[in-house]
Formats: sequence, structure tokens, C-alpha cells
Amino acid sequence: MIKNQVTLQILGKDYSLTPHFKAIMQMEEKLGGILPLALKISDGKLSFTEVVHVIWACLEKGHELTFEKLGEDILSQGLAKFIPAVRDLLTICLAGELKE
Repeated sequence: MIKNQVTLQILGKDYSLTPHFKAIMQMEEKLGGILPLALKISDGKLSFTEVVHVIWACLEKGHELTFEKLGEDILSQGLAKFIPAVRDLLTICLAGELKE
């Protein structure tokens, strides 16, 4: 199976995250290049702020979340729960669709 989305539970609801063109541009504007982010996550050095920004940029349109609610939920559930999703999103940015 090939996919270009990641599903993540936020505030008890499933959300689809897609690293589309605008999302990548937003991430790079806020955080720098995608490659440095991917290297940071592979080294275990991605910050809380970076995790929140990557997820926020890739969220589907029309959601009711705010940036603050997202950050609070990540903090509440624990950062470690969200790292695999961010890793997958950055992998899609670098390599294209994920193969399962």
C-alpha cells in the first residue's frame, strides 16, 4: 500500500495530515529546510515547537483546532506519541509516498 497521508489522534478525534506544497512551504518558512528537520528527528533532537509546527502545517483544512489547542494536546498526550507521525510526514516530504 502507498500513502501520502498520516492519521493522528488529536483531542480524541482522528485527523489526516498531508505534507502538501503549501504545508512544506509553511514548515520551511517557520523552521528552515525539510532536510535539516529530518536530520534533527533522526538524531532525536527535534524540539516540541518543531513537532507542533510540522503537525499544524500538515493538518487537513476545515478543522476546528487552534495552534494552542494542538500544542496543549501534544503536551497532554506526551511528545513521544507524535514523533513517529512527524517522522513519517518528513519522510513523505523527502522521498514521496510511504510504502506499507
